[in-house]
Amino acid sequence: MFCSKCGKQLQDGVQFCSNCGNEVNKNVAPQISKEVKVMLDPSEVINHSGDGGKKTTSGHAGTYGFILMIISIVFSLISMFAIGSDAFIPITIGGTALFVIGFLIRMFCP
Repeated sequence: MFCSKCGKQLQDGVQFCSNCGNEVNKNVAPQISKEVKVMLDPSEVINHSGDGGKKTTSGHAGTYGFILMIISIVFSLISMFAIGSDAFIPITIGGTALFVIGFLIRMFCP
C-alpha cells in the first residue's frame, strides 16, 4: 500500500504515513490498470491515397520542373549558335524563363 499524499510505500495495518503524517484511508480500493486493445474492422480502414486509386499527375511536379530545366538548357545551346541573328535575345530570354519556372516548380511543388 502507498500513501495517497506523498507516495511512500506503507506497511500493512498502519493508520498514518511515517513520512508525511497523512491518515491512511482503509476504504480505498487498490487501483488495477487495464490493458485496452483496439482492433479495427477491415471495412473501417481508410484508403489514404486521396484519389480513390486513380492515377493523377500530382506528385510528378519535380519531374516536370526537371524537364523544363533541360529544355531551357537546350534553348541556351541553340542561342549560342544563333549569335548574330535576330533570334538570339528571344531564345536566351525564353530559355532563362523556362529554367526559372522549372527550378521553382521543382523546389516548391510536391
